[in-house]
Amino acid sequence: MHWFYNMGMAKAYLNNEPFEMEDSFSSVLDALKAKNVGFFAPCSGKGFCKACEVWITTHDNPTPHPALACQTKPTPDMTIYLIKPASIDAQTSGIACPYLPDKENKEGYGSIFDIGTTTLVCKIFDMRTGQCKGIASCNNPQTVYGFDVITRIEAYKSGYKNELIDSLRLALAQLSKDAKKDAGLDANQAIRSTVLVGNTVMMHFVAGIDPTSIAEAPYKPLSNFGYELDGLNALLQTEHVYAPICVSGYVGADIIADMVAVKLNERTKPILLLDLGTNGEMVLGDKNGIYTCASAAGPVFEAANIACGMPAVPGAISHMRLDKQNKLSFDVIGKTEATGICGSGLIDAIALCLQTGIIDKRGRIGKPDNTAFGIKIEEENGMRLIRFSKNVYLTQEDIRQTQLGKGAIAAGITRLLQTSSIDINDIECVLLAGGFGQSIEPASAQSLGLIPSKLNGKCFAIGNAALSGAQALLLNNEARKQERAIAALCNYLELSSDEGFADAYLGNLNF
Repeated sequence: MHWFYNMGMAKAYLNNEPFEMEDSFSSVLDALKAKNVGFFAPCSGKGFCKACEVWITTHDNPTPHPALACQTKPTPDMTIYLIKPASIDAQTSGIACPYLPDKENKEGYGSIFDIGTTTLVCKIFDMRTGQCKGIASCNNPQTVYGFDVITRIEAYKSGYKNELIDSLRLALAQLSKDAKKDAGLDANQAIRSTVLVGNTVMMHFVAGIDPTSIAEAPYKPLSNFGYELDGLNALLQTEHVYAPICVSGYVGADIIADMVAVKLNERTKPILLLDLGTNGEMVLGDKNGIYTCASAAGPVFEAANIACGMPAVPGAISHMRLDKQNKLSFDVIGKTEATGICGSGLIDAIALCLQTGIIDKRGRIGKPDNTAFGIKIEEENGMRLIRFSKNVYLTQEDIRQTQLGKGAIAAGITRLLQTSSIDINDIECVLLAGGFGQSIEPASAQSLGLIPSKLNGKCFAIGNAALSGAQALLLNNEARKQERAIAALCNYLELSSDEGFADAYLGNLNF
């Protein structure tokens, strides 16, 4: 089975298709990066997330055995077996676009892109009618360099600048062709105008601008955008490429697009808007003023640093509850056997454990016991864990990580309320944006203290509102004027230097 012993090559199989892997790389993961093979590596090769497992055989050990791609150096006598991760179910729809196409729009097509940390989405529109003609989505190929923007910036600084930029741009170009195909158009159909939205780091990557200052105090981006980009027109086959305004290093163009979609600057009562991904962005305000912040929740809401965590792909538990017989019941994406748990399932699971007394308010797991709910508390190697199925369990560390993430978000909301002097009882509604916001169960989030309990009954999912806002910015000039009006109303609170954040954070760690 082994080949190329003297040619500096390891034999590798990706989804049973063979390809060559040079053994000059320090790790299998680095070799995959060089070949632009999308592969989940949440910790960017540090070895602690355990998510980049592959199967290998060697001359000395011909039996297939697991190994971490980031910790395994390819050798000429090695055969490596990989399975390319399934595509994450990208959120491709949001609330209705509040703006109609301008009557002056010329005939032709426009495109919008949501450049997410995890997924990418492209939509093609008829510029005259505003009708969506085609949609395409895919995983962000940068996940091989880490699941969050900080690990990707570290990879950028470590010498992967060109790989990060090129892999993203090429993915967007292919996505444009895929969306055109879905629209029944030729792959080389010219596009009149394009709007890109994403967090500030992703916007820097796609624009080819150094993002490293965003990861270093005082966390200022080199660009806040709000102008047309050069250098992408030929790649995306478009006449114009517009990058909306980014409020700060961690409140980006996607959040501005969210605010455009809900016409926040015209609201007479305060609204709390939450986009709870790896970098939890929060917005509170109305036409009188808007307050924004971002809290580093870590990858917990993507379940990336959870023992059985996985993206929202087939096999992931997405929701969990007790049925009418008070027995455990859960939903699995793809209606297959549960092999892990994604972010929304994690929130439900911990809320259920809290509800049933399996954990206490401080997050501590109870004594090992078989419960009456079909959930088992076990002990392995002196560590307690909560088992929901053969393959899925939570450890004490998983619960602690969730507490840290939820504490960061809750503290951010607390500081927005305190800084703005807005009474929580005056908030009209809570709008949950993004894929996680669409799938999360508000009652579970509130039981954990992620969302204040006083806002019970006021939570509404708005899906991928960033796409709705991008659509408005593509089709309507008035929307672009409103974008600038919204940006002018924004007051950004930098939580890393905020004196009240530490106390708010500590006060929100318990459930």
